[in-house]
Amino acid sequence: MAVVRTRLAAAVASSSNTTSYAGPVGTPAVGDLLLCVVAATGTTAAGTMSGGSLTWTQLTRFSYNSGADTMYVFWAVATAAVSITPTFDCTGDAATGAIIACARFTGLEGQNQLYVRQTATATGSTANPSIAFPVACNTNNAVILIGANGTNSATQWSPGTSYTEMDEATYTTPAASLAWHDRMSGETGNGKLMTNANTTAWGMIGIELYAAGQGPSTADAQGMGFFGGMSGP
Repeated sequence: MAVVRTRLAAAVASSSNTTSYAGPVGTPAVGDLLLCVVAATGTTAAGTMSGGSLTWTQLTRFSYNSGADTMYVFWAVATAAVSITPTFDCTGDAATGAIIACARFTGLEGQNQLYVRQTATATGSTANPSIAFPVACNTNNAVILIGANGTNSATQWSPGTSYTEMDEATYTTPAASLAWHDRMSGETGNGKLMTNANTTAWGMIGIELYAAGQGPSTADAQGMGFFGGMSGP
């Protein structure tokens, strides 16, 4: 079964200097696996997500820009076909702004649980952010690349060959952006690139999700594949 990704709704960007940020509003199908990413400036809060009376679990969080800003990934399973508003909370350390992008997936291994083969993170300030996964990707699996930086110019991010840009959003005060690029199958190798000529401080997260029937295999289970829980610091 092929992995299918559908954007819940366009990413939402807001610079409000607050502890609660509402994300895209949309209606998933029952059983959809929802994945939401957040790039928040001026906060290092642990961070939580709520919305739709769903159980949201943090997969990872990652600080960039010398530790000033943080990226987060959350997931949940849709239990009803009703409108939801994923909402990010950073109580204890108000963010100066946040961008939230959210997608729903079918065709993943164990649709009622997030099955992750591997993740990777990186930070820097050179052009063309990149990461390196621990091992080469399985060509049958879905790969997601998420980038954030301190520039608000429009359409600054470009997806690599065979990748699709699901979302790109910015806000102005302070300048910030987030982009989500993905490929539902066909990826191999472990080094991944997001094209961007800007050289402001950036953070990047890569996620490989098992497609239905792809795992975890015995080799993947030896310190790699994991299910649902937080993989970051």
